[in-house]
Amino acid sequence: MEAQVFKILTGPQWALWRGLGVTLGSHDDRRDGFIHFSSAAQTIGTLSKHFPAHDRLWLVRAEAVRMGPALKWEPSRSGQLFPHLYGAFSFFMASGEWPIARSEDRWLLPME
Repeated sequence: MEAQVFKILTGPQWALWRGLGVTLGSHDDRRDGFIHFSSAAQTIGTLSKHFPAHDRLWLVRAEAVRMGPALKWEPSRSGQLFPHLYGAFSFFMASGEWPIARSEDRWLLPME
């Protein structure tokens, strides 16, 4: 699949992940039994569907190879394959992180 995947975090989630160096994900991630990620192409859809009330978030890029076999691509929204991490998301898996903001109902992302 893709070499890089993306995790969207709220400010408090990002601060906790940075402080601890690891996260088991959001409440929804823990409920579902895996940490939800998106491909670059899926990120805007994920922001629109799951973060409509937010104007500022954090986008973390992770390297799939660093996640090993714990990263699985599985069908989700509209049958698309999404990256799911079955395990903790460690700081060493990340390769970039950016604060992102919505401007005029459009998210400004670093990969655009």
